[in-house]
Amino acid sequence: MKRYLLCAVLLAALVLMLGACGNDTQEAAGEGEPVEFSMFLQQSAMYPFNEDWLIFQEIEERMNVTFDFMFGPEDIADYDTRIMLMLNAGDAPDIITNVYPGKFVELAQSEVILATSDFFDRVPNFTTRVDSYNAHSEMNILKVTLDDSSRSYFHWPNIMDSVIYAEGPVIREDVVRRLGFELPSSWDELTPILRAYKEENPSSFPVTALFGLDAMLFFMSGGWGVDAGWTVGGTSAFMYDRQASEYVFGLAQPRYREMLTHLAMLADEGLLDPELVTLTADQWTARMTTGDSIITFCWFDQIDELNETGRQIVGPEFNIVPILPLAGGSFNRQERPHADLLTNGWIMPASVEQNPNFDRLLELVNFMYSEEGYVLGTWGVEGVTFNYVDGRRVLSDHILNDPAGPARALQMNYGFNNFMPLVRSLEFNLALMNNPEREGLSYEAASLGVFAPPRPRFSLTPDETDRIAPMRASLLDYAKRAEVMFIFGERDIDAEWDDFVAHLETLRMSYIADIFNANLVR
Repeated sequence: MKRYLLCAVLLAALVLMLGACGNDTQEAAGEGEPVEFSMFLQQSAMYPFNEDWLIFQEIEERMNVTFDFMFGPEDIADYDTRIMLMLNAGDAPDIITNVYPGKFVELAQSEVILATSDFFDRVPNFTTRVDSYNAHSEMNILKVTLDDSSRSYFHWPNIMDSVIYAEGPVIREDVVRRLGFELPSSWDELTPILRAYKEENPSSFPVTALFGLDAMLFFMSGGWGVDAGWTVGGTSAFMYDRQASEYVFGLAQPRYREMLTHLAMLADEGLLDPELVTLTADQWTARMTTGDSIITFCWFDQIDELNETGRQIVGPEFNIVPILPLAGGSFNRQERPHADLLTNGWIMPASVEQNPNFDRLLELVNFMYSEEGYVLGTWGVEGVTFNYVDGRRVLSDHILNDPAGPARALQMNYGFNNFMPLVRSLEFNLALMNNPEREGLSYEAASLGVFAPPRPRFSLTPDETDRIAPMRASLLDYAKRAEVMFIFGERDIDAEWDDFVAHLETLRMSYIADIFNANLVR
């Protein structure tokens, strides 16, 4: 009871705060001739693009802006590579979406990316959001050092008012109970469940993950006390060791070895999906809804659709539920990587400043940071996807009752809650859950402190960046190739680990770490 009273109090306070943000600045947006901007999007099988989505109609009506869309690959590494190629070639579109803070520092220092901080005075709603969401410390560590030792921002980030536990491990509760187990809190508790299910279903591979191996490593690595998977992109796998107060190469640490050893054991016993590296979204859905797999890692808003399909195939008892992060190894804590208040948003090529409609582009950005832009990008349109009830926003019944779940309904049918928003909130995220148990799990996660604390960032000079860039690339490439080989038995982790670490040293692992640690932004 106390948990849900807390939810109500926090939501009431949040609504008041967001109401205060309603006094945002919106210049005469939408006036003048229609303008078109090019926009780069990441393809997604989970919500295929539709040029007729309502969000585009609303932006055209409110801002007199339309878009010429370009599309990148679904794989995040390939998507980032495509962005780098376009920016280097000088043919990048006006707006590049789904870019995480800290990416493409080298290109920012080469002045290929627009320095957004040069225009904060013309996008006042952005600074208002940073103030109201108390994101100053996170902003400070995202500054990039330039040749003249000044430091600037190169990103229009998606700003959140608070982090929420909304993605991680999800498991077939009905299977766990039927096999005589409780829901696991650690990998040691999970493994007997996997073995029992494999014995009962020899052709199954109980563990899989949406978006493949890197996604699984991201979601599980916090419980082992390391950074892995998606986490390593911005730092080339250098993680901050909280005990030593310094950066180390995470993929050479003893805890990382423990995690790989456990995964190798799962793979050897046929408990781990052997196609994790190449798995598609459709294959993942089939595995989870037919019983080929019973535990996976994904966003919790995807559970509803899995359960809907699974109950049609398996039966009414089919029930996937989210659980807290799984503890592992000697670290043995229920923890997941730090979640930032500033997350994936937009970048722009520096050349866009020469666009004759650059002022209108800044107006669009300012609009998306406004209260009206926040509501449109996430909740959608009043009377269509949400309504006001007693002064609070409530998602429409057809959104809440959609078999795919509220998040997917907004994304697939209207284009809301997708790549356009630059502001998100606890209020909206809890509305998407539409599930008291998941809300309770989120507050339990907060009370347990499952999110790792933020780590200091390093700010390198352009010369330092250029000097170590090829070293970082070679180091990470070698380590990631070895990672797959260790997990799936192509290399013996016990026999070859020392040689692996020794080779990392020849690739200048310690030299790079020393440069990072000499440039920490605390």
